[in-house]
Amino acid sequence: MDVQMKETTCAGDIPITDLVPMTTTITKLTTTMPTTTTRTTITTTTSTTANPTAVSTTIVGLVFGQVNMCPSQLTRNLLGQIGRSCYELVTQKVDWYTANINCLRKQAFLFRVSSDDENQGVLNMLTAFQHTEPVWTGLEDIGVEGVYKWVSGDPVVYTNWIPNHLSPDADIEDCVIFMSRNGGRWDDVACRGYLNGNQIHSFVCQYKI
Repeated sequence: MDVQMKETTCAGDIPITDLVPMTTTITKLTTTMPTTTTRTTITTTTSTTANPTAVSTTIVGLVFGQVNMCPSQLTRNLLGQIGRSCYELVTQKVDWYTANINCLRKQAFLFRVSSDDENQGVLNMLTAFQHTEPVWTGLEDIGVEGVYKWVSGDPVVYTNWIPNHLSPDADIEDCVIFMSRNGGRWDDVACRGYLNGNQIHSFVCQYKI
């Protein structure tokens, strides 16, 4: 069955541009986890006027958990609900500062992790979305080297670093990424620029329910 859907965005969303037409498919999968999880994938065909200065994103309707608890203004694309928070995966790759501003504009924040259960929950969500590349977190030590803070203001009570994450470049590696391929381990990297590769990544905004 062919489905045509019109993409809308809420205020503060990253504009959508240069989208590649895709075949419409609808699949449903129900699995048993600590709570029942339903994933619905809807690939839409969308066209829009190109804007050279805009940041583009891919439209994929995919949900994880009871996303009806998420803020009503959010489109149901790449949303997950873990505990008392709603998570939105933004697949467009940007530097940390751009990611942080985008979340703040939507009255959210780059996601934080306070326990092993939350860390595993985020890993499960990204795995369900088949997203294996690193994502920005809200953890940073931009102000004072080695003194990490969550942009949400929450205390740092849990970490999950990769072994030997500190490096000679630690003084300019001030922003933290979450790596699904490493089992949800974290690493600190440059917030932008080309140190150890171009540090642009997808990111996850967190909304308190």
